[in-house]
Amino acid sequence: MSARILVAMVAVLATAACAAKRPAVTMPAPAFPAFEMPTVPPDLASRAPAATQRHTEAWAALQAGDPKGARARFTEILTRAPDFYPSQTALGYVELALKDDRRAAERFARALEQQAGYVPALLGQAEAFDRLGRGVEAVGALESAAVAEPSRADIRQRLEVARLSAVEVASSQARRLANEGKLVEARQAYERALAVSPESVFLHRELAALDIRLGDLDGAEAQAREAVRLDPNDPLGYVVQADVLEASGRWTDAAAALRTAGRLGAADVGPRVTKLEERAALDALPEAYRAIPAARRVTRGELAALIAVRLPRLVEIPSAETAPLVTDVGSHWARPWVLAVVRAGLMEVYVNHTFQPGQAVTRSELASVVSRALATIAARTPGAAKGWAGARQSFSDIGQGHLAYPAASVSVASGVMVVDAGGAFSPGRLVTGSEAIEVVTRLERLMVRTPKDAGV
Repeated sequence: MSARILVAMVAVLATAACAAKRPAVTMPAPAFPAFEMPTVPPDLASRAPAATQRHTEAWAALQAGDPKGARARFTEILTRAPDFYPSQTALGYVELALKDDRRAAERFARALEQQAGYVPALLGQAEAFDRLGRGVEAVGALESAAVAEPSRADIRQRLEVARLSAVEVASSQARRLANEGKLVEARQAYERALAVSPESVFLHRELAALDIRLGDLDGAEAQAREAVRLDPNDPLGYVVQADVLEASGRWTDAAAALRTAGRLGAADVGPRVTKLEERAALDALPEAYRAIPAARRVTRGELAALIAVRLPRLVEIPSAETAPLVTDVGSHWARPWVLAVVRAGLMEVYVNHTFQPGQAVTRSELASVVSRALATIAARTPGAAKGWAGARQSFSDIGQGHLAYPAASVSVASGVMVVDAGGAFSPGRLVTGSEAIEVVTRLERLMVRTPKDAGV
């Protein structure tokens, strides 16, 4: 073997040894892996091959961590080819890398003006909007991207996350504005949330409640109705619907909605249903009845109606005697209630068979009605009269020999009627509407305290 060959073999072996020790070459990780590379469609690449090559190199510079250098390269491409929208889109990503989110959004918008539905631009626009706090617009961009490329599961997943975030942000903002009294701005925030999630039951419920505060009852009813339509098994939807109906003065419909809410599991709706039904019953009464609270003097007809409506357990007690003839209430608005209290023996007909429903009531006459009601309660509730039986009240203006004394004494001893600061009963003073209501209310409370099985 010649010396030359030997030297050559040694050199080859040395080179091989060095090659074996050299570390493997690895590509650096992309600086912005979340950025979607703005690919160049084949037709555009065939028309602008040089721009396509420079575009690829500029994107590599961005992912190598040199956004400013990439910006210069993309800008140069657009100087030569202003309509090369992939580079316009790439400039948007460069601005995102440089934290200039507003300029990034402008770049993506310009690219989409050049090529509507370009997915890399839509995804970049969604990112810019999200950073700018414009979550609803971010959702819109992602929805367009999902339509453009329906097979991409990553876009659909990103869209769902964006929707949840946008709804949470907008609804939280709406609640804060509503708490601050900025109701119009709050409504706009709810509308933004609904634009993202139009089938959100809780958004429709909350917007209905806000519309009630705004006085837009038609709008509130529409929102509540939509909430119930979207989830007919949600009790809160019916509660909100009841709120709207109550605000509209539709007591019966509101009570029906609450009963449905109760059947679906809503708690503590019973007392409210009762109040709504009472208001519905009151609305069904004549205007003359509803005017009693403000009356400067209450009449016999008004007192009869008040007792019959508020104390039905008393007037429904069957009388052992035939009802007296009453000749002057045929056309009076309180006729059915006058006949009821006369039949129950709580008020009397005069000897000429007239009731005189328009005659003003004195405290003496009111005491007579109260004493009759107390006697009825005592007769059917053993022990109920302990508080007033045999009472001998002292009054500063009437003695025990006064015609009104027995009824006045029982009425005051039971707590149903009261005297003035000087201890006077004032039997001849006319009774006002508000006073009559107070007396009937105390009778009502007294009856509530009696045993339920007593029949009264």
